[in-house]
Amino acid sequence: MWSLNNRFPQKNIYEVAIELLGAVVGKLLSVFYIFYFVFISFYTHAHYKYI
Repeated sequence: MWSLNNRFPQKNIYEVAIELLGAVVGKLLSVFYIFYFVFISFYTHAHYKYI
């Protein structure tokens, strides 16, 4: 992460993925990551709803 931040100082992780992997694969990876985060959030909330 540190080396990516040095190479792309003004970009976020989604923009870095598009730069490194290309437009199509980078966007697919970004969408997958978003859905994965939402899925884990819902699963965690459903499983540990008493917290």
